[in-house]
Amino acid sequence: MTGGGALVEPGADGRRAPRAGSDRAGTALTDDDGVVLEVDPAYCALVAGRPRDLLGRRLHEVVRVDGGPFDLPAAVARLLAAGSGAPPLSVEGVVHRLDGTSFAARSSLSLSGAAAGRPVVVARLAPAGDGAEPARALPAGAGRDALTGLPGRPALLAALTALLGADGPGAPAPLAVVHCDVDRLAVVNDALGRGAGDELLAVVARALPQRLRAGDLVARVAPDEFVAVLGAVADPATALRAARRLAAPLVVPLAGRDVTTTLRAGVALARPDAGGAGPEEAARAAEALLRDASSALGEAGRAGRGAVRLHCPAARERALRSLDAEEDLRRGLRRGELEVHYQPVVDLREQRRVGFEALARWRHPERGLLLPADFLPAAEESGLDAVVDAVVLTAALDFLQRRPGVHVAVNVSARRLDGTWAATVTEGLARRGVAPQRLVVELLETALLADDPVPVAELRALSARGVPVFIDDFGTGWAALSYLRRLPVDGVKLDRSFVADLPGDRDCARIADAVAALAAGLSLQALAEGVETAAQARLLAERGWRYAQGWHFGRAEPEEHWYPAQGVRATDAPARPGCPSREPA
Repeated sequence: MTGGGALVEPGADGRRAPRAGSDRAGTALTDDDGVVLEVDPAYCALVAGRPRDLLGRRLHEVVRVDGGPFDLPAAVARLLAAGSGAPPLSVEGVVHRLDGTSFAARSSLSLSGAAAGRPVVVARLAPAGDGAEPARALPAGAGRDALTGLPGRPALLAALTALLGADGPGAPAPLAVVHCDVDRLAVVNDALGRGAGDELLAVVARALPQRLRAGDLVARVAPDEFVAVLGAVADPATALRAARRLAAPLVVPLAGRDVTTTLRAGVALARPDAGGAGPEEAARAAEALLRDASSALGEAGRAGRGAVRLHCPAARERALRSLDAEEDLRRGLRRGELEVHYQPVVDLREQRRVGFEALARWRHPERGLLLPADFLPAAEESGLDAVVDAVVLTAALDFLQRRPGVHVAVNVSARRLDGTWAATVTEGLARRGVAPQRLVVELLETALLADDPVPVAELRALSARGVPVFIDDFGTGWAALSYLRRLPVDGVKLDRSFVADLPGDRDCARIADAVAALAAGLSLQALAEGVETAAQARLLAERGWRYAQGWHFGRAEPEEHWYPAQGVRATDAPARPGCPSREPA
């Protein structure tokens, strides 16, 4: 794959180590229009994709280099014009993988045979430095993004490395880096089409240099991300003022309407000792400076549209801790260190246990037994909460198969309600011969605020198959009553914050009365969670509450605690209660 948009990374003194999913070369076969006919596993690994992500699609529209597409049709035309026996066209550039990461690679194109009367193009991709054929000289203008005309990441790195590596009396003044991303690009793409999105990016690319001084550098480093290098900037206040100019609202005429967009920006300043280094040190300093600006951009992203944030060491430390926690959790999941404990649910009227809530615990080899509060934030941030939910679901279904006559509640994250979960639950129940009514599915009240139709459809499918659905932490979010009307809800759980101050707090008592009355009026089951004292249990029973859960009745324990060797306890009996959510630390 070749063309005017291809770039060469800085030389051996400044090249980043390739970070691809494979060290092997990969091959894709396309027709002369670039439509992928076949692709091997190595190619998929290199671009972080699956065969279905590539097959039947135009390769140059899926695999991108330096923010712009590979000019595959032009390269094929050159090969066809050269006739049979033409040598492969090869080039070195930065490949943007489907997961958003990138790596330095060498790519070659050649012709081989024909399919249905059309030539077959062999596209070979390999990490730079793996022994692939050397790149040919690039045409004038290489290093420019095809869409915007701005320099790309390799050119940016080369320029930044040169600035930080300047030596002697002519060393440049301190500098700052501003990493920006464009707000609402996805909205524009979805509403007006990708052509409008490209037009928006082109307008942004023209506007950014006009908001800076002459001599400052602007580059496009990802589809919706730009980086500005500000020379002679030594203090944070000056850098932040420049970043705010970059992030200011911009009105762009698109498809007959005026679309207002902003940018978020992260700012990092070069350390005073970063200049005057050798080539290798300067290259590392350039990467570190871009990394710090990207970290600050992450902080700005969490702050909202148009936000600007200055990098501070604490932000990087938080990011490193988050990565460490994610890596640790992934390791724990691989090693089977996650356990499921069960906290009892009781019938206050009949004074007997009727079910359990399945709660995740992590038996960490160094930190001991960890509660959900110790690892669920890392799981949710990394997307591993769906894996945790799956582990708990499997354990709960096995528990139900072994222990007749009780119910078990499991929590589910909205992320896991992806259109497949209801079928997974139903199949798991059927395979074990467990009645659907014995499994209770709990969803946090705040989990569906986006009103995504897919999770709603999943919950309706579960309810239609007989699985009860409960709203957890009821009363803590504004959407509670709306959920009772829109969703197939079978029960609610009074949040523990309304139980903690009973029996002394009259307002909490009134809220408990109101929720109990609401549930009764709608024919819903109602359960109070967080019951820790006999007085609380007595008051709730007197006020009409049927089911409760909390440390007063027992903490979450392994299955063997509740079912010792003598077998199932006689106090277990059928019922249909709800079960509380993830237990706090």
